[in-house]
Amino acid sequence: MSKPWGRSTDTGRSVTVQRFTLLGVLGATALTVALLVAQFSTDPGEPEQVPFADTAAVALSVPPAAKVLFIGDDWTAGEGAALQKASFVHLLSKDLGWEYRVDAVPGSGWAHSAPGTPGSQYLDRVFRLQTDEDFVPDVVVISAQMRSPATTPVIRKLMRNTVTTLRGRVPDAVIAVVLPYGNPRGMGMCEPLENDHITCVDTFGEEWLTGADAPAYFAEDGLLNGDGHAYFAQRLAADLERDLVIG
Repeated sequence: MSKPWGRSTDTGRSVTVQRFTLLGVLGATALTVALLVAQFSTDPGEPEQVPFADTAAVALSVPPAAKVLFIGDDWTAGEGAALQKASFVHLLSKDLGWEYRVDAVPGSGWAHSAPGTPGSQYLDRVFRLQTDEDFVPDVVVISAQMRSPATTPVIRKLMRNTVTTLRGRVPDAVIAVVLPYGNPRGMGMCEPLENDHITCVDTFGEEWLTGADAPAYFAEDGLLNGDGHAYFAQRLAADLERDLVIG
């Protein structure tokens, strides 16, 4: 079972850790299954377009002291980093001066739950997402680096459903979808989602981890090492500062 790191501040002070639990998983999973069966049983091909407004010219603005929620898998959980403060999540948040929380389950993804952790697929977790008065995210960074056996149409539809559901939970938040570094299909999956609340970060197209120095960023098990987390944080912070109006 994952033990996601909890809320922290830009000073690095640790506070209460929020752990992933299976409370409410059965009900949420049943709802997810019902939704997916209804969608996939009639149309195995390209997913329907979600009626987002075409407002690409509108700037995506966030406050300077933003609150950010990270949703993800192994990398977002900080696996491979020696300490919590060495994870890309912590380093990026500290760099930008953002307060953060993490919902990360190693082995999970857009189209699959983690082995032994039912209900950890992203759509399931977004269904269960709750906010409180102390933490309503201004930014949600949702990232998947795990390769999925699902087909492109299935992943694209699940991405669309997940982001649409997330918009319903946090309608005022900017959503940044970080695409897998090793998947050339990623940007084609994400571009239709972009609008005045959603941006996509194309780690593959920007060749973050494909150069001659890339092996130095990975541990033997394929996870980012400490240098990899620092490099990933640097690149992601630069892209968010480029794509968002902060202030």
